[in-house]
This record gives sequence, structure tokens and C-alpha cells, in this order.
Amino acid sequence: MLSYCTQLYVPILDKSHYILFVINADAGNIQILDSNPYQEIDTVGIERHKALRMLSGSETEWAPTLMSRLSSALHEVRPNIGIPNFEKWDIELAENIPTMKNLSNDCGFYVMRYMQFYDPKRAVMTRNIQQVCPLTTLIFKSTMLIFKLFYKLL
Repeated sequence: MLSYCTQLYVPILDKSHYILFVINADAGNIQILDSNPYQEIDTVGIERHKALRMLSGSETEWAPTLMSRLSSALHEVRPNIGIPNFEKWDIELAENIPTMKNLSNDCGFYVMRYMQFYDPKRAVMTRNIQQVCPLTTLIFKSTMLIFKLFYKLL
């Protein structure tokens, strides 16, 4: 039973780009944490996530449909899950979060750091990951390569 749970972190892979949806029961909304530097690429992030796409044969807003389906599935599988139905909650793009360098392809590492250091109650990062990420991702990538090459998976 997740009756004590007030946030769900849902990492999503969208066309080779990782983003994080935070379902925030305290605020009654869904926050999208996206590491793309939209101000640099002249795109409005929330418009990208609410853009119309073909899903199951019909054109629909992508993020709202995704969250609606996730809410329905969770409540169908676990009717007494203890999380409110979030099908119709507002979806907003989190502001003032660290973003990656354009075309750096570090979005997965940012999502891991968002999950570790984002406080959805205050909508802030609890640690400055902008300074940590470039070196951390290099070290992490090197460590992952070493594990893939020299260690057996359990």
C-alpha cells in the first residue's frame, strides 16, 4: 500500500530522450523535468510535451494522454493504491532546473540526478547538480563501461 506516498517519479524515454514526470499528490499536479535547454534551441518545452502525436491510431496530446493512461492502469491494477487519480491534473514544466548542454546526450544522467535531488514540494533542486553533472557523467560512463567489460551480471 502506498498510502504514505505523496510523489511518484516516472522516468520516460521519449524518442531517444529521457525526461522525468513527477506526480505530486501534495500539489495535485504533474511536473515535467526535462534537461533539454529549450531556451537555447528556441522551443517552448511545455508545448513540446503537449504537442499532438499519433497514439493508438488517433492524434492526441502526448503528455496528458500518457499520464491519463498511467493513472487508469495503476488504479485498475491496484484499486486501493492510496494515490489519488491524477488523470486530469495540470501538467507543468519545472522551471529553474539544471539543463544539459545542447546535443550532449546526458539526459539519462540528469533524470537520475533529478530523482535524487529534486524536491517537488518546493519545486527546487536540493543540490546544485549543474556543477556536478559534467564530471560525474564522465566518471559514471567510464565506470559503466568497466562494469560491462569486466563484471558478470547477476
